[in-house]
Amino acid sequence: MRAFRVLGGLALLGAAFVSGNALAACQGQASAGSGLSGKTLCYTKANGDRFQEYHAGGPNSGDVIDWKKGATDKVDPTKKVGTWSANGNNITYTYGSQSYTYAVFRNGNSNNFCLSGNGEEITPVVRNGQVACQ
Repeated sequence: MRAFRVLGGLALLGAAFVSGNALAACQGQASAGSGLSGKTLCYTKANGDRFQEYHAGGPNSGDVIDWKKGATDKVDPTKKVGTWSANGNNITYTYGSQSYTYAVFRNGNSNNFCLSGNGEEITPVVRNGQVACQ
């Protein structure tokens, strides 16, 4: 009997874990990746990596510019780190020989975006123009 209780408890724990993952999914409607053109995305990944990347160029592709410490900083200046391209609600980032594709979701007409792909979900703070994230 005790074994059934333990197994039942593990099953409930597993269900809670799965439902928690489902709740963590990007919210909002699929959105055109081109909606990120002209915007800076600010986010920190779970591993501590911080990004502040400006999407330069036209409506469907361009350069990814890392703000770093600003254009006039002598030690860590703003520079191009890759490219981006939009195709429907997908956006692909290419850094050297590595490419990463994400589905883009947007909550209403706000600047609240969520990117889902490559085993991760990123919910950046989105700023208009090429600016520092702070």
